[in-house]
Amino acid sequence: MRETPLHILDLGTGTGCLIISLLKEYKNAKGVAVDQSANALKQLN
Repeated sequence: MRETPLHILDLGTGTGCLIISLLKEYKNAKGVAVDQSANALKQLN
């Protein structure tokens, strides 16, 4: 049996490609992405 995450925390997310991919894979999970770089976070949109 494969366990699925309920919550995903991405610290130092950069462009967010990892958390976006994980949230597409685990449809019922909730995610939070954090980065200290304002420029990196602008690229998330």
